[in-house]
Amino acid sequence: MKRVIKAELTIDNLGSWMKEKRKFWGYTQEYLAKKTGFHGNTIRRYESDESSPTLEDAEGIIKVLGGELVIREQ
Repeated sequence: MKRVIKAELTIDNLGSWMKEKRKFWGYTQEYLAKKTGFHGNTIRRYESDESSPTLEDAEGIIKVLGGELVIREQ
């Protein structure tokens, strides 16, 4: 059975959410990078909010971490 983690994400909390869920699953930054096709430094920059992924890239990361991207207009 697939587990889906629901969370309210914004561009402001994506990095901390990524880090929290990565640790929850026991993944290293290097493992997450390998699973998503990114370089380890890219994952580190996203988690520390030094940079932000594109919407498409964020969706891929969120899926690997067991989440689901839902876009809401404000």
